Parts: sequence; structure tokens; C-alpha cells
Amino acid sequence: MKLLKVPDVAGMLSVQPSTVYQWVRMGYLPCIHLGTGKTKPCVRFDEQEILEWLNARRTEGRTTRLPKSH
Repeated sequence: MKLLKVPDVAGMLSVQPSTVYQWVRMGYLPCIHLGTGKTKPCVRFDEQEILEWLNARRTEGRTTRLPKSH
């Protein structure tokens, strides 16, 4: 398992790191929380889970021509 940091995931998804943190708080993005107690918790991401998450959101483009506008 390869663990990624927030900047790595932000780069993969072409978003700002603040967006990644927001998605983590919303429970939208799969992540692993490390550290508890007195230490500041940090978040890491399983690279394979992120790729699967991204692939699940893939949509197919139109297969027909767009209608002509007049």
C-alpha cells in the first residue's frame, strides 16, 4: 500500500489542498487518519483507493451528435 499526502492527492485531482481537506471533512474522499491523543492528527490516502474513487466518478461522453441549433 502506497500512502499519499494531501499535496499528492491534490495534484492527482487537479484541485487545491484546501479542497482535499474539505472533502475529507465532508467524508467525500476515502482517507486514513493517523495520530491521536496529544499529537496533531494527520491524514493519508491509499493510492489505490484514490484511483478507484476517481474511476468510479468517470462518466462517458455523449455518443451521439449534438443537436443543431438554429
